[in-house]
Amino acid sequence: MTKYKNKNFRISIVEIAVVIIVALSFFVGGLLYDSYIQTKDLYNIEKTDVDFIVQSPSDSQVVEMEMLSHIDKVTPYVYYSSDFSVKGKNVKSNLFVIQDKSDLKYTVFSDQLLESEKNVDSKNEIYISNDFASSLSLIPGDEISTIICGQNVKFTIASIYKSDNRQVGGMAIATMSGDVLEALSGGYKYSGAYIKSNDIAATEDFLESYVPLGDLRSRDEFDSDELYQIYLDKRAETDYTLTTFYRESYLNEVSKRNDSKMLRESLLVFGIMGGCALILFAFYLVRTLMYCKTEVRKDIKNKFSFKQEQSMFNKYFVLNLIVVLLCSVIFAFVGSLIFDYALLEINNIVAVSSLTIAVIASWIIQRTILKSKFFKT
Repeated sequence: MTKYKNKNFRISIVEIAVVIIVALSFFVGGLLYDSYIQTKDLYNIEKTDVDFIVQSPSDSQVVEMEMLSHIDKVTPYVYYSSDFSVKGKNVKSNLFVIQDKSDLKYTVFSDQLLESEKNVDSKNEIYISNDFASSLSLIPGDEISTIICGQNVKFTIASIYKSDNRQVGGMAIATMSGDVLEALSGGYKYSGAYIKSNDIAATEDFLESYVPLGDLRSRDEFDSDELYQIYLDKRAETDYTLTTFYRESYLNEVSKRNDSKMLRESLLVFGIMGGCALILFAFYLVRTLMYCKTEVRKDIKNKFSFKQEQSMFNKYFVLNLIVVLLCSVIFAFVGSLIFDYALLEINNIVAVSSLTIAVIASWIIQRTILKSKFFKT
């Protein structure tokens, strides 16, 4: 077997440049995919048990709704627009206080939306949305504090949930325990309630006549019977269905505004990935064809066997496959850090897989081309 080696077919700066340029396109795809993820998050409430949110129920109304056969769960809450002190900074967010931790899964913080958690030894646990967390780089175990009914309460973050993006500034949920319970000992009224229904139509019919009583003002708050009657008349004229959140209606509106955008973004993302894979495939195929056209005859004259020839190609493609994998994984990792999505998101998996398949496919075709050229020459 001859020791002759044709040095015209080896990995060079051209191959590395092509791979890097292709891999760099991950950033363009990553930017589009990040936009796609943000749009998709608008549908997050679909992953919760929240079918309706009513405003200001009284204690008796909560009990009444819980007794209805078409309602599975009523989770009332007290709402505060709160200034949180976090790492020396003050930020405004939305605080919801519910009765018990076991009720958390019936709020917009469902188990399906859980991102991260930590067992914390604290009497004041708090649960926050990821948009609140990301704005201040918060993680489970960090401490934040706020004022509730004039009392400073220091919380420890127990878990972080994906947001449904309806609350500007994100949101936090605490329970009526520890210092929160003490702060609310002077009394409170419910600001609203999450409702889980087993019969959407029946619950909608019920809510058509729902009038919140938790915010009903007493006669003592008015200077005269006349003013009080005017207040009652205005309440009677109010359409409270406008203040009720209907999940199905909300999702329908979100779909109308965003379905076409999501489809467009997903097609662009996977179109870029497919285009990059085709470019890489075409490059290696042309490289093989050009070599076979100009060099195979020389190799045969120099007694270079098919086995040696294929060995040379094998080394070339193995090295290129390593470079492709290394570059694509690096750029996928950097992209996931920049755009704040998981490394193993579908776009990265598809991108790395498609480029790998492109190299392997061109390698397989190369063998057929070489065999045909080698034995015909």
